[in-house]
Amino acid sequence: MSAFEEIPEEPEHVPGRPIYRLLVATILVIAACGVVVWTLHAFQLAGGGRSDVRPAMRLEQIPPAQPFSAPMQMEGARAAARYELEHWTWADRTRGRVLVPVDVAIDRYLARRGAR
Repeated sequence: MSAFEEIPEEPEHVPGRPIYRLLVATILVIAACGVVVWTLHAFQLAGGGRSDVRPAMRLEQIPPAQPFSAPMQMEGARAAARYELEHWTWADRTRGRVLVPVDVAIDRYLARRGAR
């Protein structure tokens, strides 16, 4: 024999008692949930929220002040400002002054300064 102790053999079957207990507990929980649901249904208990609104209490539906497709005032102001920045317009016709788009003005300014 060797100096080591012999390892005892373990039985190959798994004790079923914990598994059966878990199975029984699961069945009891499902049965208890069924009893609670049946009780709520039998007494016709309903939750609050939207299911509690009665047909006599109709909410008044008010249409918006303006159609959703109409541009809002801010959008109109932004479009006007964008148009002024992106198009050529007269500042003073009698003196021959013109408002130029921003990108053109920047290019002309840099050309005068010799940067481009």
